[in-house]
Amino acid sequence: MKKVAILTCFRGNYNYGGILQAYALCTKITNIGYSCNVVNYQGGKNPIYSNVCEQMQQYSCIEIINKGCEKIINRIFGGRIDSIVKERFIKFDEFVNNEIPSTVLCDDTTIAELLNEYSILIVGSDQVWNPNVIRYGYLLSFSKPNQKKTAYAASFGRKKLSDKEVKVIRPYLEKFDEISVREKSGCNILSKMGLLNCKEVVLDPTLILEKEKWFSLSGETRIIKNDYILGYFFSDSRSYRSNIQKYCDAHNLEFYYIPYSKQQYNIVDGKGKGNKLLDVGPVEFLNLIRYAKGVITDSFHGIVFSIIFEREFVTMKRSKDTNSTSMNTRLENLLTMLNLTDRMCSGNTKIDALLSENIDYSKVNKLLNKERELSERFLMTKILSQ
Repeated sequence: MKKVAILTCFRGNYNYGGILQAYALCTKITNIGYSCNVVNYQGGKNPIYSNVCEQMQQYSCIEIINKGCEKIINRIFGGRIDSIVKERFIKFDEFVNNEIPSTVLCDDTTIAELLNEYSILIVGSDQVWNPNVIRYGYLLSFSKPNQKKTAYAASFGRKKLSDKEVKVIRPYLEKFDEISVREKSGCNILSKMGLLNCKEVVLDPTLILEKEKWFSLSGETRIIKNDYILGYFFSDSRSYRSNIQKYCDAHNLEFYYIPYSKQQYNIVDGKGKGNKLLDVGPVEFLNLIRYAKGVITDSFHGIVFSIIFEREFVTMKRSKDTNSTSMNTRLENLLTMLNLTDRMCSGNTKIDALLSENIDYSKVNKLLNKERELSERFLMTKILSQ
C-alpha cells in the first residue's frame, strides 16, 4: 500500500476550515485505498521574511498601525481567550486525535527522516504558500528524489507576490511534480513565475469528500432546538449582527454567532447583538450550519458548508484587499464557479432580501458535481498515480 503524507497548517490550528480541510483530504485519500497521514509539523523559520521588520515592509502605514493596535489589544486582553474558549480547544484536540491520522511531532530538522517511508508528499490545501505563514516544510525542501512532490488546492492567500517572494519560492516549486491550486489567482501567480507544472484549479478538499460523510459527522441531533440564523465572521460584524437580529425578531427566529473565529481575543466579538456560542468544536460547527435556517458569514468554509448542507446563506465581504492580503478572492472565485455571486453583499441592505430568497440547489449541485469530477480526476491521475 502506497503511503501518502499531507503537509498543511495543522499543528495548533484551531480554525474550523483549516482542520476540516485536512480531515477531508486525508479521509478521501484513505477511502481511495492509500495509507495516509497528516504531518504534525512545527515549522521553523519563514524562508522569505526572517524577522518582523522585513515582514512589515509589505504593509502600508495604515495597515501597520492597525496591526500594531490589534497586537496591543491582544497583549492586554489576550489572557482572557484561554478561559473563554477553553472547551472549544478541548473539542478541537479530541477531533484531531479521534478523526485525523497524524504523525508524531516533527520540525525542519527531523521531518526528512520521519517521512522517509512515504512515497507521495502532498502540500495543501489552505494558505500554505502565503508569504506570511510559509515554512520550508510546505515547500518540500527536505524531499528525496524517490518521493513524488505534489500540491493539492494550495493557496497563496493573495492575488500577487512581490519580486522578493517570487525569488524565494520559485526554485522550490519548480521541483514539484504536480501542482494544483485552489484559486485562479494562484494559477496566475505560477504562470508569471514561468512554471508549467500547475495544471488545475481544483476544489477545496471539503468539497470533494462525499456529502454523506459530512452529514454523518454532523450528527442527527440538533444542538439548538429552535429555528435560528447562524453568524460566523472574521471581520467586525457588529453592524451586520444588528441587522440580522432585526430580521430574526421579525421572523420569530433566534440569532446565534460564533465569536473569536481567529481563536484570539478581540473587543468587537464580545459586543453587539446575538447569542454567543463559545464551546464549538469542528463537529458542533458542522451541526450548527446543517440545521440553521440561514447562515451569514464572511468565511470561505462558512460558505462551503452552507453549500454542502444546502442552506440559505449570505456572504459578507471582508476588509478591502491589499497587496499583502486577499481575503475576498477565494470567496468570489467559489461563488462565481457556482453562479452564486448574487449571495455576496458589501453592506447591510441586501441581508433581508437574500435571506428571503431560495437558492436553487439543483443548479448549484449540477455545477458542483462537474467541478468535483474534475478535481477527483486530478487527485487520482496526477497526484496519487506513480
